[in-house]
Amino acid sequence: MPDLDSLQPHWSELLKALSGFGQEITAEQAQSESSLAAFRLQDREITAFRRTVGSQPANVGVEQFILAAASLRHRICQAVEELRGMQSRVPGAIPELVTREARETIRMADAYVKHFSHLSDQAVFDNDAEEARDYQILRTRLTRELSGLMVLLLQLAPEPPKGRAFSRETEPFGELAKS
Repeated sequence: MPDLDSLQPHWSELLKALSGFGQEITAEQAQSESSLAAFRLQDREITAFRRTVGSQPANVGVEQFILAAASLRHRICQAVEELRGMQSRVPGAIPELVTREARETIRMADAYVKHFSHLSDQAVFDNDAEEARDYQILRTRLTRELSGLMVLLLQLAPEPPKGRAFSRETEPFGELAKS
């Protein structure tokens, strides 16, 4: 079960937007409705919502994880927008709090990517190729957003003195770089 507190307010925003439609929501509605368009939901994510609020038998933990990953993608996109905005207004002066939050988001997304791989492997083991494919698609979408944030954070990182490598304190990804 993901730590949903760390995904606030994105988690609440997603659930509020989805709840307005109920179980009848379609992929087309999710893509065209302004409150949901920013999340760019896939069919599998809409299915996850239906399963969590409906009476279909489902693994609620997996379904909530899928929705949490959509919230995390949204959080990543907003972090990228915020960093780009700051970069254009005041080049080289990104506050430490903002970069620290971006690094936390990167660490969380890395854990989600690994969990998607685990879910995909489990689906293959269970001989459910369609579910494995869906997990791979969702993992790939999260990885794509994550890589954009990582590249931007690297671009914003201060240049190390010539002839010296990053130390643990100056490394843009901090503890993540060790793994």
